[in-house]
Amino acid sequence: MQVKTIDKPLKDELVVLFKSEEDMQKNPHPDFKGKFEESLLSYTNDQIPRKLFLGLGETNKVDKEKIRKLVSKSLDRVQSLKLKISALQKTLSTE
Repeated sequence: MQVKTIDKPLKDELVVLFKSEEDMQKNPHPDFKGKFEESLLSYTNDQIPRKLFLGLGETNKVDKEKIRKLVSKSLDRVQSLKLKISALQKTLSTE
C-alpha cells in the first residue's frame, strides 16, 4: 500500500485513517474510540481538509475479513461524498 505526500490543500479528496483501540488510548479523541467499524468524518482547516477515521478494533483481533470490511466501508463513504481517496494512513498486515 502506498501513501502519497500531500503538499497543498485538497478540494475533493479524503485521507482515510485506520485506527485501533490501542492507537486511540495513546492519542484519545472525545468522539472516536477506534472500535471495529466505528467511523468519524472530520473536517479541518489544516493541510488535509477531510479525514475519515475508521476503527480497527483490538489490534490482536484484526484479520483479513475485518480489513476487507473496513476498506469496503471507506470506499462506500467516499463514493457517497463524491470524493477521491488521496491516501490510506496505515499499512495493514494480518501475518
